[in-house]
Amino acid sequence: MRDFNRGGSRGSDRGGPGGGRRFGGGGDFRREMHPAVCSNCGKNCEVPFRPTGEKPVFCNECFRKDSGDSRPREKQGPNYQSQFDALNQKLDTILNLISAQEKPKAKKKAVVVK
Repeated sequence: MRDFNRGGSRGSDRGGPGGGRRFGGGGDFRREMHPAVCSNCGKNCEVPFRPTGEKPVFCNECFRKDSGDSRPREKQGPNYQSQFDALNQKLDTILNLISAQEKPKAKKKAVVVK
């Protein structure tokens, strides 16, 4: 078996100190491109995957417009902080009620018979 912690036979493909292929260009690696028609503007283009027709395909220009800097990178989800605060407040109330009901029970003293 390969020793994956030491690189094995594919160590240079990972872009580590040994060089090899890296994502984002460099080297002589070229992806196979496939012809397509942009779903947004209708231009003929090439994409690095085989289009199946199940999902829209975009040319470089439309893809950059859609996922470029004009749109925020982080998607804003719902803000649950107010709901968390309300739940914490209710839990604190419940815990206070429980601790108020619990009274320390007096321990029975052991009777020593001489």
